[in-house]
Amino acid sequence: MSLLKQCPFCGSNNAEYDPEKLCVKCNECAAEGPFGGLAKGNVRQRALSRWNNRRGVTFQAKKGVCMICGCTDDHACKGGCMWVNKQHTLCSACVERSAL
Repeated sequence: MSLLKQCPFCGSNNAEYDPEKLCVKCNECAAEGPFGGLAKGNVRQRALSRWNNRRGVTFQAKKGVCMICGCTDDHACKGGCMWVNKQHTLCSACVERSAL
């Protein structure tokens, strides 16, 4: 089994290939990818390789601070939010925005 790099969104090491969606999915924050350009050859291996070889992504999140909007326990998003991962680095408002 291939080892996958951390999720670039939440820093989790709990990601795996999803054969139904033909991509890698993070089991902590539900980030998925990569999509597109995987039709030829071994789709699974190409998805794993693209997840691990993404460019320009460096994960440096701080526990208790949303890596997207910067909200904290003391300064939540307008309308409220809650942590959606164990690392407390991604809030519910940002997950909802990224799904749009």
